[in-house]
Amino acid sequence: MKRLYITLLFSTIILLSSKSYAQSRKEPEIKTPQEIETEKTIASLKKQVAELNKQAVQMKQIRIERNQYANHNTILRSEAKILQQKNAELVDENKKLNKQLNEVAQYPIIIKSIKVGNTYKGGTIETNYGNTLYSSTSMFLRPQIEYIALKPNQTITLYLKLYENGSLRELTSSISGYSTKDDVYVSSEGKAELSGWGNEIKGQWPKGNYRYEIWYNGMCLKTVDFTLN
Repeated sequence: MKRLYITLLFSTIILLSSKSYAQSRKEPEIKTPQEIETEKTIASLKKQVAELNKQAVQMKQIRIERNQYANHNTILRSEAKILQQKNAELVDENKKLNKQLNEVAQYPIIIKSIKVGNTYKGGTIETNYGNTLYSSTSMFLRPQIEYIALKPNQTITLYLKLYENGSLRELTSSISGYSTKDDVYVSSEGKAELSGWGNEIKGQWPKGNYRYEIWYNGMCLKTVDFTLN
């Protein structure tokens, strides 16, 4: 009896173990050809989508770089236009300077400044050059020039125009269009007193605005405006 019980117990255990093993073992999944083809298609599409996403990122970067290049190119074109304008201005300025140099080269001196004094006939100073001039003591209104000689150590002829309140002062002996002329010896640089205009009677000139112009060969070299109080 005991032996039979043991035999039945082992049989029961073996049966239960076999059933549990059968339940835990998963039968292999069997797919149809259509399912296999569908999975392949899905995998292929996923790969294509990934590639397209990669290309989209690359295209975005290309667009960013293209916009940056376009902006940079616009800036360069703008800067090039500004440089062209500046170059054109420099060319024009250079032409003007060359013209001025050519004109200046024709003249023997450059007059840096003109100061007017009040003197007696012989040149003795009553009111020094550049000081305030007064009508009550005015006699000869005499200009003094400060110059640089382009062609030094020679005598040149300068022509003078004296305007009194806008009117050119001329005498019958004056050269047409000028008040007077003066022959001046010039060294390399310095000052020179030109001939005055007036007489020795004080109070010769009325109060007002005056102007001296100094000319050479039809070109005005320098002007100065002054007032008699």
